[in-house]
Amino acid sequence: MGQKYAGVDWHRDPGKVLEYYVTRLSQLEGIAKARAAAGASPAFFFESELLLERTDLVLRELTQWLGLSTELKPHYRIFETTGRLGWGDPSDSIKAARIVKPARRLDPIELDADLLEKARQSFDRCRSTLLALCRSPRLGAPQRSQFSLI
Repeated sequence: MGQKYAGVDWHRDPGKVLEYYVTRLSQLEGIAKARAAAGASPAFFFESELLLERTDLVLRELTQWLGLSTELKPHYRIFETTGRLGWGDPSDSIKAARIVKPARRLDPIELDADLLEKARQSFDRCRSTLLALCRSPRLGAPQRSQFSLI
């Protein structure tokens, strides 16, 4: 977002973005651990790439997990704030009103090796925790996700 939106200064500071990212991952881990400690039913966890690659599977299993009588569909309503900075995903893809695989990835960002390693470690720890404590779509053999800051 730092490349596309100049209005938020900290989006251009890799150290501050990393701090935000690590904090968000830690919060996700905390939620999963708290639910497990309380004996609550596990949350549903899937990686965004899986939603893009196996949309029908993820939506079918999420529908079942939520106990919905109507299956979730890959299209959705958009609102006045959809795609606007400050209101969630500011990408153009979100405005399509359906789940779409982006046609291209953003240009890679050069990061300091120490920052990248800290991000990678936080991602791996969070992913492991969520896979251990949450329900995930049944895919057969476990698949290794690609680490991505995009």
